[in-house]
Amino acid sequence: MIRYLTMNKAIWTRIRLEGNERTLQNLVCCDLKNIGTDLQWSALCGASGKVLSTAWIQHDKQYWFMDLPIALKTTVIEHLQRFALRDRFKIEEVSLPKDDRYQLRNCISHLTPCLEPHTSEQYTPQALGVDMIPNAISWTKGCYLGQEVIMRLQQLGQIKRVIKAFKYEGEIKTLYVTRQDGQNAGHIINHCNDQNKHLFSIIVSVNHGPLYINNQPIQAI
Repeated sequence: MIRYLTMNKAIWTRIRLEGNERTLQNLVCCDLKNIGTDLQWSALCGASGKVLSTAWIQHDKQYWFMDLPIALKTTVIEHLQRFALRDRFKIEEVSLPKDDRYQLRNCISHLTPCLEPHTSEQYTPQALGVDMIPNAISWTKGCYLGQEVIMRLQQLGQIKRVIKAFKYEGEIKTLYVTRQDGQNAGHIINHCNDQNKHLFSIIVSVNHGPLYINNQPIQAI
């Protein structure tokens, strides 16, 4: 059964962190030295180079703010504290600012996916398009968790799957996306209904060809 987020459900939350910047620098793909009060899209990865969680990151005075998929809040906090060792972060959940980027249709159309537990640690940053957002991955800052795998994929050009956004108008009885021969073509990350259209982001093969739902073609956004 395909699960998906709904338009009216809160899908993001914000945490405020106070603690060792070096520890946080070793856990995120972006370079914290380049982040100020503007939000920066990035990701936290595990040792396998797969994305634990996507995130918006911001710095203000002594605090770091991290906007996370609400379903992964506990997972991310435990991950941060596990690597903080003796110098643990002070973490507090605070109000999330009103911003269109947190709307599900924007997450889909701008390819800034909101992960859930069943999609956490399943995909590389490149598959989720993190590398396509300016400064979301630093290729020069040095070591961070998962960096060796991510760099090797980038250098060898072995990106086989990518995230793309599609729309479909019509009744949907299943969210399985298929090729013309009926075989499964990809994995849906986010899905929502928007003004009688179905919008969804999918992880698909780089050379995927025509895609279908209910034997009807879907259109790239």
